[in-house]
Amino acid sequence: YLSVAEALKHGGIGNNTDVNIHWVDSEELTEENIAERMKDMDGILIAPGFGQRGIEGKFAALKYAREHDMPCLGICGY
Repeated sequence: YLSVAEALKHGGIGNNTDVNIHWVDSEELTEENIAERMKDMDGILIAPGFGQRGIEGKFAALKYAREHDMPCLGICGY
């Protein structure tokens, strides 16, 4: 995901904005801990994965973004 991280950083440079990336393993996200994990974030990028790994955490992140009016971008891997 290095190219995605670099694209985000370069987008920040072009907009005079700092981009701080916090990597979160979707396999560790749950409905119970997502509020604590996302409380200091300004947006969420959901990267592609392999099969069903981490899918529950990705859905929890989507729900959190929707319910907290947070910008969210999901990238498909296919």
